[in-house]
Amino acid sequence: MLKRILLFPMLVLFIPNLGAQDQFKSTTYIGISAGASISRVAFSPVVIHQGLVISNSVGLVFRHISEPHIGLQIEVNYTGKGWVENLDTIGNTKGN
Repeated sequence: MLKRILLFPMLVLFIPNLGAQDQFKSTTYIGISAGASISRVAFSPVVIHQGLVISNSVGLVFRHISEPHIGLQIEVNYTGKGWVENLDTIGNTKGN
């Protein structure tokens, strides 16, 4: 008898939820990315006294999500890299 009493409220609560799962719709996004970067090259032995280069970083992003938790993201980016040499007035590197 107790099983029947518990079974009826369970059926009433769960039967409407059986059709609650919606069909997944794939989505596609296109956008841009931007930021800044700081770079430096480390020479060994230290013969060039250098500083940091601060440059821009920009790119394009394409994202396609075809299934839940499955997708593809493609990026094309440009980042400036390198170093700045500390030179004296006649073109020699400063150092000890």
